[in-house]
Amino acid sequence: MSSRTRLPAALLAALLTAACGTTTTPAATTSTTTAAPTTTTAPPVADGTVDGFADIPGTEVALRVPDGMEVDEDLPGLSRPGLSRAGSRSSVVVTTSSVPEGKAVGVLLDEITASYTGPQAAQGLVVDTPRRVEVAGHPAVAVTGEQARADGRWGHAAVRFVADGHLVEVVGSLAPGDPLSTNDLLIALRDTRWTGARGLRMELTPAPGFQRLPRTDAIWLSLDGTDVMGVPKVVAAPAIGMATIPLEERRAVAEERFGRLPTEPVAASVAEVSIAGHSGFELIGFGRYTTYAVILFSYDGYILISGDFDPARYPDQVPAFRAMAQSLAMT
Repeated sequence: MSSRTRLPAALLAALLTAACGTTTTPAATTSTTTAAPTTTTAPPVADGTVDGFADIPGTEVALRVPDGMEVDEDLPGLSRPGLSRAGSRSSVVVTTSSVPEGKAVGVLLDEITASYTGPQAAQGLVVDTPRRVEVAGHPAVAVTGEQARADGRWGHAAVRFVADGHLVEVVGSLAPGDPLSTNDLLIALRDTRWTGARGLRMELTPAPGFQRLPRTDAIWLSLDGTDVMGVPKVVAAPAIGMATIPLEERRAVAEERFGRLPTEPVAASVAEVSIAGHSGFELIGFGRYTTYAVILFSYDGYILISGDFDPARYPDQVPAFRAMAQSLAMT
């Protein structure tokens, strides 16, 4: 059972207002034979989403849009229509602010985590113990909670992560009676994409049946170009700008990083690998779905290639994932 704590008043204010920061504007195996890369771009549907995602105006963030919600430029973020703008309604608000100069990412996230366990807040928002997770390829803090108000019980979910020198905060509030649960909202928020990522300088060759998705934050390859949860997909991105990780610590780092993937897997096997001039580890495990990952270390960070699929719906995809990881080329 999750432990709960009352949210400090200052942090609660950030959760319940649209302006909790300064918004920025544009943050060993042998590989198999593979098909030539194919890139497809799905057209936007009537609500402005592409593959279920929508760019949020005035930000460098794309959000997965839950059913019934739509982009709300006034926030900026998402809201559920049907209630008066003067009334209460469910919403997701995106804000970004600059990370203080010299502030280490880990220290900042530790401070965010600690802020949830301070003195009790008079407003009465009760939150679950915050978790360290990954959002858009970056380490993050995620939390859910609820608050009793005059008009009923509200649900809350939030993720906060650091990308390109910005603290990105994605905070959702669910009005009483909203069909979405806080856990489902958090799952959507953890799928947030940071579209301001720099050039990747790397490439993967899709396995047969896999197609490249039009993303800028990482290399995204999915079966038949479909981007929904449970469909086999592979994501590859570098995590750079950190101190060199000593050789004797790399396995532990890889296992810890594997456990923070969105599917929350537990590693069942760990093997040393060397790909494209980088050494690291291949991990296979099980959680929400079957999950595969290769973590390759460099002098200033690591490259993460991860894939997952729902084994109840698809045959074993590990050979295809392994082939795509082995195809890594630095450009």
